[in-house]
Amino acid sequence: MESIPNQVGSAILNRDGGGTVVKSTGQLADETGAGVCALIYQMLLDTSTCLGEEPLRRMSILFADHNYVVTLGSKHIYIVRVDA
Repeated sequence: MESIPNQVGSAILNRDGGGTVVKSTGQLADETGAGVCALIYQMLLDTSTCLGEEPLRRMSILFADHNYVVTLGSKHIYIVRVDA
């Protein structure tokens, strides 16, 4: 993934296969980061159910001091953590 300003971590998950982490860096590379990835994957599953036939391409999760930007590719899910 390209460098994004204030990026402090990134992860690539398999879109099929239960969201298995393929690669992770920075603050998403430890056990806590793996938990975040699993939670975001579950959020994507829940959101997809709500949207029905409309495809989800990108989701942003905003907190006071950091954000997660999630982008769905054809085979992978890309997650980037950015400090606000």
